[in-house]
Amino acid sequence: MKNRIFLFALFLIVSFAAQAQWPENSFPKNWEGSWEGRVEYTTTLGMNMDVYSALHVQSSTSDDTVSFTIVYGEDSADIREYQMIKGEEDYEWILDEQNGIEIQSYFIGNQLVNLFEVQGTLIMAMYELKEKEVLMQMFAYDSKELFESGLGTEESPEVNSYYLLSYSRAIMTSKK
Repeated sequence: MKNRIFLFALFLIVSFAAQAQWPENSFPKNWEGSWEGRVEYTTTLGMNMDVYSALHVQSSTSDDTVSFTIVYGEDSADIREYQMIKGEEDYEWILDEQNGIEIQSYFIGNQLVNLFEVQGTLIMAMYELKEKEVLMQMFAYDSKELFESGLGTEESPEVNSYYLLSYSRAIMTSKK
């Protein structure tokens, strides 16, 4: 029980600090423009790749809909044109893939974060604005490969963890 109170207090402190440091309205305005860099992709099986990447963020006539385009490959072979649509709360955004797929996303602590599952893979994507850089990180887990632990009691609740498949990281600089 003491651990839960400590974790909740820590969560509140971090939440207040994040809100004080980064105003919720910095997305999309401070993110607009073109960002370029290289994605370093590593799997737990030892496969490594390094690929050109770009992120283009552009508001429409209002801040409620934002063009969010991701490009992979030197020859722009893989272009993903998404839209970010403002949710009900200031921190809520919907990543609309414009093909019937919508992913709930959140802007918190100057990071745009989402977590979704597709075809047995659980993916967490995080984009963080740092001055003139955007740090992009993605973690992919096998959602079918579940590791269960805990005793199911208050002192030892049931906990599920997942097998990590890959990690991707890119530091993209502003090309405004």
